[in-house]
Amino acid sequence: MHFSLMEVERLDSFEILVENCSPIINSIIQSLGIYKNKDEYFQIGLIALWEATEKYDSSKGGFTTFAYSIIRGRILNHLRKEHRYETCNPTYDPQVEEYYSQLSYLPEYLQEEIVWQYCYHLTENQKKWIKGGILERKGIKEIAVEHHVSVETVKSWRKLALANLRAVANMM
Repeated sequence: MHFSLMEVERLDSFEILVENCSPIINSIIQSLGIYKNKDEYFQIGLIALWEATEKYDSSKGGFTTFAYSIIRGRILNHLRKEHRYETCNPTYDPQVEEYYSQLSYLPEYLQEEIVWQYCYHLTENQKKWIKGGILERKGIKEIAVEHHVSVETVKSWRKLALANLRAVANMM
């Protein structure tokens, strides 16, 4: 790959800009409460920073303020897309996929038997989530409709069930 002298100078100055703006990107990620896939969101921030350098007009204000708004906007857009994807694909649940992937090599009847061996201490509602979410691979909304409860109720079943399963796994 060959770069002209002007492109090399631009890349060098962008590297300096990245060093100076990395704390801004990290603070945006933190202020939005992003705790998963931070590296992915940081990359989105870097791309937005590059776009900001391309679009910046010095007559309209300071670069830092402009870059902040561009970076924050891109990260928020990605968060919205992620949320839409998870909402439109109710069977996708990273926690369920993690547990399910550990069982997927076994025949289906053994998978269910193994899952129930770890669930003896769960409440009936937590078992409803295990049955629907893990064994039947239903989404939270489907389980809520089936049991005539709110989505938040099913999320609490899931949260408590997973916490209890982790506690049992840690005791072993």
